[in-house]
Amino acid sequence: MMANLKKTGIPAELIPLMDDFARLLRERVPHLFHGLYLQGSIALGGYQSMKSDIDFIAVLNQPVLSEDDIASIHAVHEELRMKHPFHLAAEGLYTSLAHLSKTAAADIESFPKLFHGGTRALQSGTIDATSAWILKHHGVAVAGPESSALEITVEWDEIRSQMDYNLNVYWANKAERAELFMDEEWIEFAVLTLARIVHTLEHRDILTKLDAGYLVLEKQPNERRQRVIREAIRIREGTGGSIYGTELERALDVQRFVRQVIAECNAAYRF
Repeated sequence: MMANLKKTGIPAELIPLMDDFARLLRERVPHLFHGLYLQGSIALGGYQSMKSDIDFIAVLNQPVLSEDDIASIHAVHEELRMKHPFHLAAEGLYTSLAHLSKTAAADIESFPKLFHGGTRALQSGTIDATSAWILKHHGVAVAGPESSALEITVEWDEIRSQMDYNLNVYWANKAERAELFMDEEWIEFAVLTLARIVHTLEHRDILTKLDAGYLVLEKQPNERRQRVIREAIRIREGTGGSIYGTELERALDVQRFVRQVIAECNAAYRF
């Protein structure tokens, strides 16, 4: 029986979308469907309407999909896109029980991935370590067994390795481009994401970016870095005007913050 969505912690505005999503999967690919789950900000209690992504993971019973199965799944999302405006914020992928337990051979598989409401190139159903961790410990079941009943194999070393990549590949590259931080969306994304990485490494737990921002701010003795974090929180919450005099000054402070966090994490965790 489908979960009563009003009791699962799913925001009320998303219940019609998620109800139809689960129903259509059961109707169109009943031989595949095992469960539908939410992770990300919804699972962590930090969903913000019109800002947060709707991060989902659909779990299937088998690790190899036929072309007909894939076409049926694409049709599900096309119907959802036409009916539900919030589908534009949906982001997620399909995986299998075998992928979650790491017993699948990813090189022979194709699964649909959804990015902001549109299906993209097919790929392996293996999910990244952070998403697997959130699903295992905080996942919200839209339909199917609770996420705690899934045999999800994810070790802390995998999370640590992903943080290393995020810092020393993704953010190290972005740190060389100060012009990115002239954009408020990039400021919020960079500062609060790095705050979450800091908290994750220190506490072995994953919070929303906003919660992590507040916690790192509380322990931050440097006034210049406090200012950067407060500005990112202000942007995320949509309150007031900038606390900076110029956009250039702000961009350079954000760039400095990114570089400093990368260096400090490398020193502390021996990346």
